[in-house]
Amino acid sequence: MIARNLIIAALTLAAILLVADPAVATTIVPMSDRDLATSSRAIVEGTVVSTEVIASPDRGAVYTYVTVDVESVLKGDVPPGRIVLRQLGGSTAEQAFIVHAAPELETGARFLLFLNTDEDGSLRVAHMKLGAYRIVRDESTGLDIVDREMGDGYLNPVSPDTITWRGPYDRFRRDIGDYLAEQRLRSGDEHSPIQPPIRISPPEYSGLHRSSGAAPAFTFLGAGFRWFEPDAGQPVRIKVNNRDAFTPSRGIDEVKAAFHAWSTVSGSTLRVVFDGTTSAGGLNADGVSTIAYGDPKRQIDDLVNCQGVVALASVIGNPGTKRTIGGIAFSKLVESDLILNNGIDCLTSVNPMLLEEILTHEFGHDLGLGHSSERFDEPDPRLNDATMYFVAHNDGRGATLRRDDSDAIRFLYEGPNGRLLCNTTALPDAIPGEPYSRSIDITGGTSPYSVTLLNGGLPAGLTMSASGLISGTAVSETTASFTIRVTDSDLVEVDRALSIRVGVTPAPFVENVKFTGSKLQITGLFLGEGASVAINGRTTPKSPKYKPAKSKIVVSGSAQNLGLRLDGTDVVVVTIGGLGSNAFVF
Repeated sequence: MIARNLIIAALTLAAILLVADPAVATTIVPMSDRDLATSSRAIVEGTVVSTEVIASPDRGAVYTYVTVDVESVLKGDVPPGRIVLRQLGGSTAEQAFIVHAAPELETGARFLLFLNTDEDGSLRVAHMKLGAYRIVRDESTGLDIVDREMGDGYLNPVSPDTITWRGPYDRFRRDIGDYLAEQRLRSGDEHSPIQPPIRISPPEYSGLHRSSGAAPAFTFLGAGFRWFEPDAGQPVRIKVNNRDAFTPSRGIDEVKAAFHAWSTVSGSTLRVVFDGTTSAGGLNADGVSTIAYGDPKRQIDDLVNCQGVVALASVIGNPGTKRTIGGIAFSKLVESDLILNNGIDCLTSVNPMLLEEILTHEFGHDLGLGHSSERFDEPDPRLNDATMYFVAHNDGRGATLRRDDSDAIRFLYEGPNGRLLCNTTALPDAIPGEPYSRSIDITGGTSPYSVTLLNGGLPAGLTMSASGLISGTAVSETTASFTIRVTDSDLVEVDRALSIRVGVTPAPFVENVKFTGSKLQITGLFLGEGASVAINGRTTPKSPKYKPAKSKIVVSGSAQNLGLRLDGTDVVVVTIGGLGSNAFVF
């Protein structure tokens, strides 16, 4: 599932549309309630009082400081009252550093929080989003429930124990208490690692510089971003910290395979190159884009019984530099970082190709993509099969893309001629016994194009050529619906559902609309006297005049009187004798 000197966005591809859902770039094995409770240093119930984003030059990152009014403590040396959490990621007026899968802690909301500490004892939510449960009232029962946010990338659970996403609060809290009681009984036989004392507020918090325009990290999830290098024919360069890699190639071949998958999509200008190894790594604004094995900066909790955060990514960009693609403004990406957790070979050793799939999925986020779908019951097989689907397939696919993934990357990094488009959205009626000829309008992509009938059929007497010319003489009255597929020479495909009505009285068909400042001029087919014109759903108050010599209808009036918005989204429909035209957008 960005922005300001920036970070994160979600391109959800059903019709290749960018949406403002939180896009996250992390892969998680859902953790059992027992392991979440026993691996956390503290568990508290409280209300978020405030969130504040502050840049920390010494740490090379931006942090969101979350003040929580603690009402009760289930575990840990945390007193009731106010504590301050330090969460990596956030956005100021100067820079955004938004970490995918950071918990969304809204001011005024109640939470049950599972907490761990950084190296200096400062508190943070344990295991990213897995450690934050919102407490809400169930209106149907009047009882409190716990509700944990989803939308991350998931692998199938490995623990047979209970995993709670949503459920009754009293029962969940009681179960957590039971797990902690069992832990206390076992503690005499176990040696806990030495950890720093818990701080109720980070040591630097009071002395940090407050920047203007600060906002919590999650506010900016969903803002568009992309790399600009491909527009100038330059590659995106990524270094790898493979010191703790565990594969025969020391992690390099797997990264290269992921880069190759995203760099070889037909009709896309994106090229990603391996830029050598580095000792840098971790989620920080150091000017170096990296993929690092082994969580070198200890920024995520270790796996517990092979459960927890497997991989985590972030992106940084410049909100002052934007480029519009497909009507959507994208900010310039300037850095991306991806970290793989310690011990993930417990997962990938069973299926080595899983590491390539994880890397390909996570790096897709760092290119600007979100999930194809975040529904466990996704009915569209194209979205469910995508490598950017939010559940890893673990089916041996490795570093490969599916159609939805390729469509997505083409949208962000279109070729020199632009995206392949089928501009024909409607076809005029045919008249029985009279010749018919209409071409499919295609632009962008790489010519030559081919047009095929994907399903359905044309009216009897009409045929379609490989170039998209529909011609012939219709035989009898009918309405035929069909879908065509346009394919360019790079094998990029675009589908379009169309229909042709055959009737002795054809409906008006609008081919062009022009507004001159005082007149709206409509040209097309089968226009005539007695027409009414609707603009943006409202019929114009003045009767239009028909000019048969030019097959034109003219409506006089100012933009305000005609109800025109003139922002590129005006819609005109002409009706004659009860038959309405196509909806023409201009």
